[in-house]
Amino acid sequence: MAKKADQAQTDQRVKEICQWKLDGYTRTDILRFAKEKWQIGPDRTDQLIAEATSKIKEINALSIQDNMAILNNQYWNLWRQAAAIGDISEQHRILNSIAKLKGLDKVTINHIVEDKRELADLSDEELDRMLLEGSADASVN
Repeated sequence: MAKKADQAQTDQRVKEICQWKLDGYTRTDILRFAKEKWQIGPDRTDQLIAEATSKIKEINALSIQDNMAILNNQYWNLWRQAAAIGDISEQHRILNSIAKLKGLDKVTINHIVEDKRELADLSDEELDRMLLEGSADASVN
């Protein structure tokens, strides 16, 4: 019987299993690798696989939020560029994309494009709020 792994060894094993999962190896493959490399059985390996799966999900959740924030920022920057050259058609397309990204089914976007204030200087958050207010107005009408 192999001696019990300390926390550092366990963390390293979870890290390796994460990589194996990301490389596309099946549970059967991982069970075999763990038995050969660490002399551990299927029950312990399944526990490590569960930890690895949890870590992967945690990392992906953060990545999704980060990516959504990046996309939102890029869309508003594109919108500002279109506004600067007066391309209303492009502004509409970008606003529709932002609305879809935010999961808005129906949105009134004309009020943003037709607003005579200097919108290019507004923050992304202020522009988001205007977009959401337009969505609320559209659902009432």
